[in-house]
Amino acid sequence: MGYLVFKSGFIPKFIGVWLIFGGSVYIVQTFFIFHFPQYQETVSGVAGFTGLSEIVLCLWLLIRGINLPKMQQVSVP
Repeated sequence: MGYLVFKSGFIPKFIGVWLIFGGSVYIVQTFFIFHFPQYQETVSGVAGFTGLSEIVLCLWLLIRGINLPKMQQVSVP
């Protein structure tokens, strides 16, 4: 989803980068929880930062919306 947001041009690229980073952290966090359960509490502290990227995307879409002039320029076959 982060890559699609980054490439779309309708939503700012920094939100796409943030979502890509958040998705990567989710993958690493899941790996650590399954393979190193003793570090679960240490790794789970980063989850708040990754969840924040999803909240920022939702707020951007609710408050600002998408860039309609850019969207209308894109031709759909």
